[in-house]
Amino acid sequence: MTVLGQRQAKRAQQRACELLTFGDAPCLLSGTPKKVSGFLEVRNTSDEALPLSTLTLADSQLRSSSGPIRELYVGRTVAPGETIQVPIRMSLDRTTPPGEYRQTVILGNNQQEIIIQVAEFQDMDISPRQMVLEGGPRQQLSQSFLVRNLGNVPLILDQTEAIVLEEREITCKALQTSLRNHGQAGFMGFLDGVVQELANARVDLLRTRIVDKPITILPGDSQRVTLEFHLPGNLRSGRRYLGLLPILNKSVNLQLTAIGTENLDHSESVS
Repeated sequence: MTVLGQRQAKRAQQRACELLTFGDAPCLLSGTPKKVSGFLEVRNTSDEALPLSTLTLADSQLRSSSGPIRELYVGRTVAPGETIQVPIRMSLDRTTPPGEYRQTVILGNNQQEIIIQVAEFQDMDISPRQMVLEGGPRQQLSQSFLVRNLGNVPLILDQTEAIVLEEREITCKALQTSLRNHGQAGFMGFLDGVVQELANARVDLLRTRIVDKPITILPGDSQRVTLEFHLPGNLRSGRRYLGLLPILNKSVNLQLTAIGTENLDHSESVS
């Protein structure tokens, strides 16, 4: 836009602010910090179409990721005599605490209070997203990872997990082996062979525990977390196992290579 165009747009905005008024409906915005939205009623009592590009916030205490929020973008034209619900959207700093906030929006000589309800939002980043382990039956391992709180509520890490391990490509291997050994025995013979192969490859649960739990990570903070792994007793040496470690609303891929003496003792509980 040229300098002349910018001046004309500014004058049009000033005139719109002088002639437009707020409607009677209350304004409520709600959502998570990433997207707060709602509607604001605006009325045009003049006989000309009026462009409304922005609204000003008075003494705003709200912040985006780049600084204080002083204006709300609208980008609407209000027809003569029209009363419309103008959509309002804003993106707040992701650590903005949940709760109710009250702000004053200005339109020319008119002011109206808007209510902003910020909801709880739990989010985090985990690094690395994959852990590679190597160990033998009943061995205890430990590994650390970094957790960054990207939400607006504290993260509390205190869970103990039991993770299902699956030998890599075991389903395909079981199908292939059963086809080779029982392919001529009919469907039930083939199916029994698949079940037998899967049962032979099954291992007990991998137990995990967060060291020094509970761990609390405040919004915007990062902390290194150490996890203990208690390997099952019936791992098969040389086999590679895959699993999924849940951490609140995220997950980490696990890859475990079994080493050492094979132990086929199935006395460990799988409950």
